[in-house]
Amino acid sequence: MRGAARRSGCETRGPAAACGSAAGAAGKKSWSAEILKAYLDRFKRTVQRYFPVPAGASVETFVPLAGRYPVFELTRATGAP
Repeated sequence: MRGAARRSGCETRGPAAACGSAAGAAGKKSWSAEILKAYLDRFKRTVQRYFPVPAGASVETFVPLAGRYPVFELTRATGAP
């Protein structure tokens, strides 16, 4: 069912399913570093082992790592409900 939901444009994770169309775009390194830092700071107990820098490190520390950790911006696709 997951594959069918993914193909139909429905998001099945979370407390409520959301259907619609979305488009993804790879993030720019400048804001990717900020997002990676926020992600590590927020979920450090779970994801710290995947990062070579400690939680709480400065944004500048994440800039060289941004190319190794993909960050995507999800936006509603044109013409979506």
